[in-house]
Amino acid sequence: MKRRLAALLAALALPDHAAAQVPDPIVVTASRVATPESELARSITVIDAGTLRERGHRTLDEALEPVPGLHVARSGGPGQQTSVFMRGTESNHVLVLLDGMRVGDPSNPGGGFDFASLDLSQVERIEVVRGTNSVLYGSDAIGGTINIITRAAGGPPGAAASVEAGSFDTFNQQAGVHGSAGATGYRLDISHRKTRGYSATSPGLQTPPVDDDGNENWTAWGRLAFAVGPHTQAELFARYEDDDTDIDLGDFASVLEDPDSRLDSRRLYLRGGADQRWGQGSYATRADLGYTRYRRTTHNDGWSEEFDGDKLYLDVKTDYLAFEEHLPSFGATLGREAADTVDTRAHVRTAALYVQDQFRLAAGAFGTVGARLDHHQEFGDFFTFQLAPAYRFDASASTLKASLGSGYRAPSLSELYSASYGNPDLQPERSLGWDAGLVQDFARGSAGVTYFAQDIRDLIGFDASFRPVNEDSAETSGWEAFVDWQCVPELSARLDYTYTHAVDGAGDRLLRRPRHKADLAIRYAPRRNLVFRLTGRYLADMVDVSRADFDIVEMPDYAVVDANAEYRFRPGWVLFARIDNLLDERYEPVNGFQGARLSGYLGVRYDGER
Repeated sequence: MKRRLAALLAALALPDHAAAQVPDPIVVTASRVATPESELARSITVIDAGTLRERGHRTLDEALEPVPGLHVARSGGPGQQTSVFMRGTESNHVLVLLDGMRVGDPSNPGGGFDFASLDLSQVERIEVVRGTNSVLYGSDAIGGTINIITRAAGGPPGAAASVEAGSFDTFNQQAGVHGSAGATGYRLDISHRKTRGYSATSPGLQTPPVDDDGNENWTAWGRLAFAVGPHTQAELFARYEDDDTDIDLGDFASVLEDPDSRLDSRRLYLRGGADQRWGQGSYATRADLGYTRYRRTTHNDGWSEEFDGDKLYLDVKTDYLAFEEHLPSFGATLGREAADTVDTRAHVRTAALYVQDQFRLAAGAFGTVGARLDHHQEFGDFFTFQLAPAYRFDASASTLKASLGSGYRAPSLSELYSASYGNPDLQPERSLGWDAGLVQDFARGSAGVTYFAQDIRDLIGFDASFRPVNEDSAETSGWEAFVDWQCVPELSARLDYTYTHAVDGAGDRLLRRPRHKADLAIRYAPRRNLVFRLTGRYLADMVDVSRADFDIVEMPDYAVVDANAEYRFRPGWVLFARIDNLLDERYEPVNGFQGARLSGYLGVRYDGER
């Protein structure tokens, strides 16, 4: 036993690249060039399709909860308003992309993205890049970027389907086909989720009879890929989402739950793209034209309000491939977004030029450097930059990483032009942020720590009459640390911890940013066709605004444990089960709104391409 223990400790202590055998995921979001994660200097988390399935994640907000540096704040049950705070910045400082296409809602008061309902059954992976990314994506990428990448079209003909049922009268289904017809690849998919839900209002604010908050979602999705010529590939993408949710708007006089409130949402995403190699293969150009349309209607006590938003973007990028140690990229974007709501009718145009060099030198240095010039119809020109260097020490299997960059966020259309509360004198928010960290590889895993800090000027807040105004500043900083360990071939574990300090210019803490967040994931595969997962998250030291009286209150700490299992009983066929909130914890992710209690789900899945 002592010899085996000594051998295990020695294996953990000494670098051994061959022993680790850890796949290096390809990332496109950090540099807009497909690059192995180990060759990027940014702080990145990649959630692949296998992890999404094994953990039983159905929607985007569920998948993002374990990501270091992120806090998911859900104001209610399934489908209800959900925000994501990254490294202490605001939720609308997080840019969300769908296959590289901007999907923020211009009719949303803050212009951000609602993370509550996006279905994951067609998703191949999710890439999360923490830290400012405005050089590549412009406005809104102050805190970071989340890119949801769906499955590619083509390949051998196949089909996929799943069905799941469980607590709260939940019933979910999905079906799809994929394959190729000559030079054309295709993939079509449809999914449906429905749940009776539970009362999202905390017990102290409930009024009998208690009202369950249900949700129903339909998502249809399709992709075509085809060759236009010997050096040109084209692609068409379409996605439609129909979401109906019972919500608790509340009465401002009593702030109790509201059984008559409902939100109907319709979302359409269209994109056409093409890749071309030219100049005897020295140049690679990608062009994308994307259109998104949002239609939201809230209903309550016989009245309704409509919120319509549209977004159109053209993006063209060219990479020069002739250099051995450098990959220069040049890009341009044009955009138009519009909102048509009960008190906002406006549109705005934007344009941008950007340049980036991704380098990898023989001495072990690698990274990116870039600059961008944006033009906003209302505010004029903005210059942003980014430098993200790294150095790999092969002898010790360690990597030093750092990044420095500036960013900005233009006020939303509602913040500027709303007839009831808009402020045309608002100025864009600006930021300067940096991080630095060390990643150490071991024989059976890796560990790392990163320090981050960011200053935000002209942060948009609200005055006493709930009118948006530019506040002086805000500061965020903290630490992200992780240990990823392949204990034995059958057992692996990962622990992430994030400390976040986020205050405004007066030194007051920003809401819904827990100072302490820890996530533990344990995976046990005793057989090739059987996998168990146990995940837990712990949040502590957070302040929020009280739903009852609007005072600032300290939120109770909480810990939630989930368990999952899947059994592959025939090729392509998987039986899966999950238990959410295994310890039946009572908790509030947002003040006045409770999380789901102990619940269980069981399903079967067929995937002909796996």
